[in-house]
Amino acid sequence: MKNIAVIGAGTMGNGIAHTAAAAGLSVTLIDVEKPILERAMSTISANLQRGVDKGRLSVDEKNAVIGTIRTSTEMDAIASADMVIEAIIENLGAKSNLFRSSTAWHATNASSLRTRPRSPSRKSRYRPNARTKSSACIS
Repeated sequence: MKNIAVIGAGTMGNGIAHTAAAAGLSVTLIDVEKPILERAMSTISANLQRGVDKGRLSVDEKNAVIGTIRTSTEMDAIASADMVIEAIIENLGAKSNLFRSSTAWHATNASSLRTRPRSPSRKSRYRPNARTKSSACIS
């Protein structure tokens, strides 16, 4: 895997993009509005700058990480992604629709949504994944 797309450039999305880019992946950060993307890139730059200030990162390394992140307001930008990570609003309908629109591997940042349906006969036995506080992936 070399290319990922992160959909949603808020706090979680820009953090995921930052971490993936620092790990050497090519990242496409997608959101609905350009100002949100600009704020995300500013946040990523500021976070990397703290590493430079502490001597953990060189300016060239910071620039290299930033250089591996491209931004887009168009969903077509996920076409070259090997994996799509969503970090959009906590709305199951929006998340489900998003995943239906791509054939890449998907991951979700859902933290408070049930992402798999309850079995009518096992309502009391349903347990989200205890480690992630989320259930399995959206299908």
